[in-house]
This record gives sequence, C-alpha cells and structure tokens, in this order.
Amino acid sequence: MPILRGAKLVRDARGIPYTYKGETTTISAVRGDFCPACGESVLAAAEASRVSTAMLEFNKQVNASIVDPGFITRVRKKLALDQRQAAAIFVAAAMRFRAMRTARPSHRSRW
Repeated sequence: MPILRGAKLVRDARGIPYTYKGETTTISAVRGDFCPACGESVLAAAEASRVSTAMLEFNKQVNASIVDPGFITRVRKKLALDQRQAAAIFVAAAMRFRAMRTARPSHRSRW
C-alpha cells in the first residue's frame, strides 16, 4: 500500500463529493485507498473508470439543465449544421459568455 506524505493510506469505501459548474453531487461507495492527512485517494482502474463515468454523467445532467438540448437541436437543424459544427459554435459562445461574465477576456477575444 503506498504511503503519502508520511501518512499511511486507509482502505475504505466512501462518498466522494464532485462539483461541476457550481453544482455538487456525491459519488457513493468509492472503494480505494485514502490518505487521512490530505484526503487524496488511490483507486484501482475499474473503480477509477466507474467514478469517471459517474462524473461525466453528472456533467451531462448539469449541462442539460443549463441549456435545453431540444433548443440546440432545433437551431442546428434550422441552420443546417451537423453536430460537430453546432458543437463548435455553442462551445465557443459559452466560453465567450463565461469570459465576459467573469470580466476576463478569453484568449480568442478581440476586445
């Protein structure tokens, strides 16, 4: 079992909090070795994959609550864009909006 900063890792199963775009969830029953000093963990490949899948699913839920997927589909079809083209447009627009909201120009902005 690895040792992290002098603290011995503890094998356990616990809920791990995960935050995305200001929304938080808990991924339950994460099995791994946890550092009692700093909270870091070491997970087996299968468990890391399960946690990653849960995080990505939560990201999708948060994103869907922000922008209606049906709206994006309607706009995409009206503009005759394929999914790749529409994704590029919506992602770029979201990045610019976030940069304006935080009062920092994005690296692509020309303010």
